[in-house]
Amino acid sequence: MLDQNTTTLLTTFIVAGMPLVGVYLGFILNRWQESTRRKRETTKEMYELTLKVYRNLRDLTGQESFTTDLYETIAPSINRMIALANLHLRPVKTHVKGFVDSLDELQRLHEKCDTLCNSSDEVSAEQINEAFNQIRQGADICKNQYDKLKDELEKLVR
Repeated sequence: MLDQNTTTLLTTFIVAGMPLVGVYLGFILNRWQESTRRKRETTKEMYELTLKVYRNLRDLTGQESFTTDLYETIAPSINRMIALANLHLRPVKTHVKGFVDSLDELQRLHEKCDTLCNSSDEVSAEQINEAFNQIRQGADICKNQYDKLKDELEKLVR
């Protein structure tokens, strides 16, 4: 059995230590909540940027001004998406890269089609149709990449 001095000493340490443990646990919990909140905000921003880019892409696909207007419109959003993926949302980094790569390919196909249509050489209707089919295929690939990215972002929020 413990004597009175040991019991008093033990009680003093417990009484003094409990608030310290409480402060430490509160600090840890606060950091965890703040981290979770920042991750949600970042994911929400990425989701909004993805929607914005895809809407602009959808509105401009097939139009003559695609190659000039698209990147003027979405370049800041694309750069922000890449930065967010690299710095804060590593699980979606590969999906963002796939989406951006598909946008680049779609722009290349539009430039090819514009060059073909504005060429002074004689161009057959078959060549033009083939170019438009390639644009449609590129747009489908881009939509698939968009859907994958959107799904991954939604998984992060759950």
